[in-house]
Amino acid sequence: MTSPRALAGALALAVFVFPCAAPAAQRRPAPRPSVSYAAPAGNLPAEHLRGAAYDAVLPSGRIVTPAGTSVLTGMNVLGVALTPDGRYAVVSCDDEREGLVHSLLDSGATGGFALDVVDVASMRVVDRYRATGDERFWVGVVALADPRDPARTLVLASGGPANAVYAFDLDAGGHLTPDAQHIVSTPGPIDPAFADEGHSYPGTIVLSADGRRAYVVNEAAGSVSAIDTATRTLSGPPQKVGFFPFGAALAGDRLVVSDEGLMRYANLAQPAPVPPFRNAAADLEHASALSFVGLAPSGDLSALP
Repeated sequence: MTSPRALAGALALAVFVFPCAAPAAQRRPAPRPSVSYAAPAGNLPAEHLRGAAYDAVLPSGRIVTPAGTSVLTGMNVLGVALTPDGRYAVVSCDDEREGLVHSLLDSGATGGFALDVVDVASMRVVDRYRATGDERFWVGVVALADPRDPARTLVLASGGPANAVYAFDLDAGGHLTPDAQHIVSTPGPIDPAFADEGHSYPGTIVLSADGRRAYVVNEAAGSVSAIDTATRTLSGPPQKVGFFPFGAALAGDRLVVSDEGLMRYANLAQPAPVPPFRNAAADLEHASALSFVGLAPSGDLSALP
């Protein structure tokens, strides 16, 4: 027989113990949700999306659906610049291997090196300047009011493997013609021990704030050159930067250059049946970096103090 005092103690113990059990259950770790990864396109192949001209499935599985109106230009587009009045876009088409290939959407669009001019109001290509002779194009293109005649538009396009920058006149109808001073050659390395001897490979072009200078990044030469846009000639000596430079941007009285970093190609002392591959040693001087180039009041390049 249980006494009233013992029964009261048991009830008190139950009240004391059971409320404490709930927080212990709440501290139990929640199960982690399952996470799965899949391409947005699912199993769709990389091609035009559902027959659309400009919508596509990329090899990565992502889907591209451009907004607004699209226009077909030449192949391997790597650079574009708007004219000062915003009327035209000059596009650098840099496909060096497929010059005879024509697009199925527009037979006028081909491979090969070319500069295409797009009327941005109508989104139509109004001119295609195809490289002739030794002309090549690579990444860099700018359009500015010609310092000789501000009513005219001057276009500068980098030539990459041609080791030159090309100057063009753009008329009111959007047609390009070679400038009277068409070719501005940029100097390359002169060490015969390396395969880059004589190759400057000009790429990115950045304009000064007043448009009187154009700064050209020489990828193979590891330097930047300044071009006087009025005379279409080099202004001052090139300024060395980091190894294998590519991008550049104006920052006040300095030019900021991004250096990708890459091993330099040395010539073999004699032919070898098998390339002497080996692991490269650490080399901080040739690593990825940012370089800062000073700009003099004249706009020419200068070494920073």
